[in-house]
Amino acid sequence: MNKTIEGKHLFLAIFLLGFFSNFGISIISPLMGIIRAHLDTTIIWMALIFGLFPIFRAIASPICGKFAEKFSMKKMLLGSMLVYTILSFLYMIGNTVVSLSIIRIIQGISAGFILPIALTYISIIPNKKEGLGTTIKVIIATMLGLAFGPLVGGVIYDVFGYYGVFIVMGLIETCGILVVVYWIPEYKQPKGKQEEVILVRKTFIELLAHNLTRITLLFQFIALCQMTMLLSYLAIYVHDSKIHLTTSQVGIILFCMIIAMAIVLYPISLLTDKLSKNFKHLYLMVVGMTITTITMFLFPFCTNFSSILTIAILLGIGTGLINPPTISNIEYIGKLHGVVFWWSILSMVNAIAYFIAPLIAAIIVTYIGMNYVFVIFGVFGILTILIGGFQVQRRVNGNIKW
Repeated sequence: MNKTIEGKHLFLAIFLLGFFSNFGISIISPLMGIIRAHLDTTIIWMALIFGLFPIFRAIASPICGKFAEKFSMKKMLLGSMLVYTILSFLYMIGNTVVSLSIIRIIQGISAGFILPIALTYISIIPNKKEGLGTTIKVIIATMLGLAFGPLVGGVIYDVFGYYGVFIVMGLIETCGILVVVYWIPEYKQPKGKQEEVILVRKTFIELLAHNLTRITLLFQFIALCQMTMLLSYLAIYVHDSKIHLTTSQVGIILFCMIIAMAIVLYPISLLTDKLSKNFKHLYLMVVGMTITTITMFLFPFCTNFSSILTIAILLGIGTGLINPPTISNIEYIGKLHGVVFWWSILSMVNAIAYFIAPLIAAIIVTYIGMNYVFVIFGVFGILTILIGGFQVQRRVNGNIKW
């Protein structure tokens, strides 16, 4: 086969696998209220069910690296997609919180093997001009997977009902199996190939002493908590507040929020490059957090589809302003202390946000009240602006060396 055509097929396969790896997290987002009624369970249990997938995916990802040198990557990928797909169909028999939790855990683990292997294949794409550009495209694919999950879940539920969502989910993931079979070549990671040059190796605790580390993790964590809270809680909030939205409309709102975040990624990346020499790109994180925090306080006043959609899009834009500076900071510190190590830290922080944000929201709803969720997450944003903004100003002014 022509190398250019082969390379295009391989990149498309990697792109699709990035999409599939995140699709399963959010497909249940517009159904959270319906699943809660179906299982007759509490909102705290629903928060746990939502968060189990991403947290176990994060746990499985480093384990995947241990197996990468010993086994065929295509076989590992095929096995992971097969388990992932079978479990998509098994949602239909998850009629208790325990069974559904087990399905989410195992599916999260299988998803944790998909993306790391897919990213490894980037290194063998023929005629690849820029590895980083390809990686960013795969990151966009994961965002699209997160975005299309709620859209598909909401629309399919309104058209075909509860079980139809998981049948369609299983059929979509079956396409992933075919992608692996026909477009992914046999490949075994050479021993030691993933090693990188690290000038100064530091522990995570030592890195926390770095001003830039604290800024990056603080803004990224709180912004993702705010977005994940809405991703997991919107359907329940709409149901309990008697706001008349269909499941499709909830899915559309969440879809537009994440697409807005993805759309601003490229232009803000260009702006970040221009501002990063004097660390002024950090101001973008403050602006982004200001936008997301304002949306938190405005949300309780939204009572219809158009107002909720507008606020959700603003939340996506605000979060999108924070992502490019985060990537820039990873590259800056990673040059000294290891990009892979930094990415692993960020991945775990993201997973903790995915897990803890729905749980905090559920506890607030249970013991304080529905609208207080947005107020408290807004307060988190204000504290981040004050504490993080002070750290940003010190860094921009050059008042600190480390």
